[in-house]
Amino acid sequence: MKLNEGFVLREIAGENLLIPVGGQAVKINGVIALSPVAAEIWKALREHPETDYALQKVLELFDVDEDTAKKDIDEFITQMEQTGICEL
Repeated sequence: MKLNEGFVLREIAGENLLIPVGGQAVKINGVIALSPVAAEIWKALREHPETDYALQKVLELFDVDEDTAKKDIDEFITQMEQTGICEL
């Protein structure tokens, strides 16, 4: 998976925000708020673009079972693909 380099994650006033930069700022008007789980998935995918690594991180950081974590990761990736934030 390849994350679009035109986005940065920032925590502002306790909110995790995915902010478009450069050319993406022209395409996307605004910011994308991420839940704490989604923010950790984003960070994990930035470190290693494999979903197994993201799954490991989510299981380490949150009290969630593996099936639920996998489902959350798959849904997040699907949403990111639909908005052009990542590509498989």
